[in-house]
Amino acid sequence: MKPEDTKVPYKSVEEVKADFDAKVTEMNIEQDTSQLLLNFMLEENRQAWIRGKEFGWKKAWTWKRKSEGQTA
Repeated sequence: MKPEDTKVPYKSVEEVKADFDAKVTEMNIEQDTSQLLLNFMLEENRQAWIRGKEFGWKKAWTWKRKSEGQTA
């Protein structure tokens, strides 16, 4: 299996908003409510991405310290 086979397809913010708007229209949700939901969803996604990056950095740093025999 090649690395590119395991990549999650990237969607731009515009594509995510368009998909979200289509779903909201299908569900008959009011425009102001849908905007609040969209903002919440995008912020949660952003925070999850940041937490994932922080976890990866901490994991790499811990591994490096162990390999060099350092303590905190």
